[in-house]
Amino acid sequence: MRAARHAFVFHAGNAYDAADGTVVMDVVRYESMFYTNSLSAFEDEARLYRWTANPATRRVSEQLLDDHAQEFPRHDDRLTGQDYRYSYTITSDDVPRGFTGLLKYDDRSVLDWPSRRRFSCQSNCQCRNAGRR
Repeated sequence: MRAARHAFVFHAGNAYDAADGTVVMDVVRYESMFYTNSLSAFEDEARLYRWTANPATRRVSEQLLDDHAQEFPRHDDRLTGQDYRYSYTITSDDVPRGFTGLLKYDDRSVLDWPSRRRFSCQSNCQCRNAGRR
């Protein structure tokens, strides 16, 4: 984990108060915006991060959760503001062509954290399990 840097976030996943007094928030963040092209905001691909804010130290640390390009993080709305196990994002192996898959994360996997499962979308809008990735 490292100190959080300046970044751009349009969509946050869930956020909750952890038992240790920190605030945990999962976000999809961009490293930069409008740096080389004032007409196109998106210069890089968004990545999934976990920010942990410590009110006692007034510091925020960040941890890269997944380096795949992705956006629009979601969780079970019934668990908003609470610790949760599963979350979802959309992804693409070729962002300029659009999003082509769905990622499901298991926050409590003992195999690797977070455990990720990819579902790829076909042209007929049906998703199939593309296996563990």
